[in-house]
Amino acid sequence: MSINVVPLREVSANDIAAQFRRMADEIDSGEIEHIESMVAVAEIDGQIVLYGWGNIDGMRATGMLSLGSAQLTRQTLETMEAQS
Repeated sequence: MSINVVPLREVSANDIAAQFRRMADEIDSGEIEHIESMVAVAEIDGQIVLYGWGNIDGMRATGMLSLGSAQLTRQTLETMEAQS
């Protein structure tokens, strides 16, 4: 399994919604060929909310979030190292 972290660094929630729409368009057009599952973490009104789509259950979501966290940490450290 390859992990690619795509940061949603937009300023407002409207921009995030637009990014999700673009991703849906990429899926519909075939640019993104296959997504088996997807997990998202959001902060909504001060609460952490988890979303899961596709072939997902609690264990798979936990694994994906753990792998994503490790990948994000590695990429962040590499970026910090490159900037220093």
